[in-house]
Amino acid sequence: KLSARVYFLTQADIPVLKQTARELDVLREDANKLSARNVTNAIAGDPMMTVKLLRYLQQHKRRSQTSEVVQIEQALLMLGVEAFYNKVPPAPLVQDALKGQTEALVHLLHVVHRSHRAADYAFDWAVRLNDLHYEEVRIAALLHDLAEMLMWIYAPVDMLKIRAMQKQDKTLRSKVVQEQVLGFNLHDLQKTLVKEWN
Repeated sequence: KLSARVYFLTQADIPVLKQTARELDVLREDANKLSARNVTNAIAGDPMMTVKLLRYLQQHKRRSQTSEVVQIEQALLMLGVEAFYNKVPPAPLVQDALKGQTEALVHLLHVVHRSHRAADYAFDWAVRLNDLHYEEVRIAALLHDLAEMLMWIYAPVDMLKIRAMQKQDKTLRSKVVQEQVLGFNLHDLQKTLVKEWN
């Protein structure tokens, strides 16, 4: 079941937040504002758009590329802003993917919000500790719960069932209930996706 889910998610065109798509469209319309820095800022808060871009670059890696690209601005500079819009468009939208699933959308946005906070804390600590890879640390924190976000998008009914079971029985461990409902736990899904997507 885990391998089937990983295969599905690897083929899936990951949806992005409506606000991200809107901001990117506005930038594209205004040549004065269209820069790698501004596009980076528009993408930076959206874990789905971030992983969509990084995954695209990994899948289209040049042989001459020796180091991993894990920063958004670096990825955009390598790809080119115009090529980014053509090859990694900010679509489909999360809000369309979860049409009629308002409760699941609310939970997804809650996880995204939690990821923003974690990313902000991670960034602040990395800067405070003089870590030169502070942006990589921020992105790692932003994407920490990616598997959970993807499951809210692609398996909202199962995720709501897990939530209801845990609400009913507060002693239920997340890992156990996830394995009961999904056939795997989100931590294993995250680890496998990271490996699969490099």
